[in-house]
Amino acid sequence: SLLLGAFGALVAAGPAPDAEAASSGRMPRRMKRFCDCCKDDWCVTTCKFRNELIRCNCYQYLEEIGFILPLTMREALKAGGSQNYPEASKWQDPKIGKLLKQYKPVPDRGVVVQPSRIDGAGLGLFANASLPQGSVIQYIGEVQTYAQYKQKKDSNYVLCPNRLMGATDDFLEARSGDVSFCVDSEPWTEQNPARYANNAVDLAQCAKTNAEMCELGDMFYLRTTKDVSAGTELFLDLADGTC
Repeated sequence: SLLLGAFGALVAAGPAPDAEAASSGRMPRRMKRFCDCCKDDWCVTTCKFRNELIRCNCYQYLEEIGFILPLTMREALKAGGSQNYPEASKWQDPKIGKLLKQYKPVPDRGVVVQPSRIDGAGLGLFANASLPQGSVIQYIGEVQTYAQYKQKKDSNYVLCPNRLMGATDDFLEARSGDVSFCVDSEPWTEQNPARYANNAVDLAQCAKTNAEMCELGDMFYLRTTKDVSAGTELFLDLADGTC
């Protein structure tokens, strides 16, 4: 899979994080006022207001206004432990999609892993049934401490919350034993089909992109960006400049 090489580079290149504030559960007053766009698209990280981009935590905003949501990573780990947190997150609860737009959990046999149509990419992820726009699959893996993330941060299979963008080595070392909520999908090959989705690597493949990677409550989801017919390979646009 060619999934996360470019995404990992984006995480490493972002601005210095304010992780404590972002994970404290406190919603800044400004976010309450200006983050209405989260109701239309929970995948966004900013909302536009009077030509200004306002940084938003859609999970906090939507929870505050009464949306039913999957558990956060912290809550899911507490409920299910490091091995069973995906099920504990209740991400497939049908009540979530009743209010949350573009959130349609893919059924267990809705996708299939088979050889990719990208030369040299190995395996890929294919729709096994018609998937409407907004279909979601949880992206899971072994939850990392900050120390583990520091060792693996260049891995193609490690994905981290946006709030860790640009984290320095000093920042990571100061929290080395704490849980970072980064996940390493490489050792989790079973019941984790999203790890096999490939990202577009050239303009020809960009024309075929039909999925994106989203974050909600420090959990990660692959989401279709258009209707996908059965038998179609899922290609990610990681917004890394390739497309």
